[in-house]
Amino acid sequence: MAINKKGLRKITVDNADYYWRYFEGANIFQEAPFGEIHVDFGRFFSWFGFSDPDYKKDIPKFEQRTLTPKYIQLAISFAKQSGWREGKISLIYRDGVFKVVET
Repeated sequence: MAINKKGLRKITVDNADYYWRYFEGANIFQEAPFGEIHVDFGRFFSWFGFSDPDYKKDIPKFEQRTLTPKYIQLAISFAKQSGWREGKISLIYRDGVFKVVET
């Protein structure tokens, strides 16, 4: 499956090419075999829970993370160590640790 590469950045991890972008988290794609990794790193909109003064108690602590190639490489490496080779996988990043989200 071909990937529309407009707006994507290329990164090579373990001699394989991946393409990534930021859209509601990190989205990472591989072409052959087709695969997709989505990483949620805990960003919440400021209007989330606007009408509820206690909304912050249920929101996990947000750790500011700059989306860099190193972070993308770590996400890809974690996904591969978790058994991902193709298809779609979702990860979350909290407290400095990646975890697989069961769907």
